[in-house]
Amino acid sequence: MERQNLFDEIHDCVIKARVKPQRRKDKVHIGCGAGFGGDRPLAALKLLNKVKELNYLVLECLAERTLAERCQVMMSGGDGYDSRISEWMSRLLPLAVERGTCIITNMGASRMKKTQILYSLPNFTLCPVLMASLTI
Repeated sequence: MERQNLFDEIHDCVIKARVKPQRRKDKVHIGCGAGFGGDRPLAALKLLNKVKELNYLVLECLAERTLAERCQVMMSGGDGYDSRISEWMSRLLPLAVERGTCIITNMGASRMKKTQILYSLPNFTLCPVLMASLTI
């Protein structure tokens, strides 16, 4: 019965969009800071520095091959997520938060919950960061 109550709560919750007039724009600026799992954060950081009106920064780091590699690591006792996410976010999040840029990435790979290691990093305790995951 408890599980059913949780299910009802999820479906009955109200989702409200943030109301921030300064974020409503005629144009949306989207940049791509990574195109494969081996990319380095420097290009994304340069893009974030250069395009001040950037609304979204996409880090596409998970192709089929990468997903298969992460699953193999997880099955052999490893974490199964991209451990570089901490390096990437420690470089990108402070400026992204300051500018109001949303970072969208699939670096979580097979173990998205493990990526919550971000919250243990010292410089993220002061950043108002919302992290969400979608598991299919």
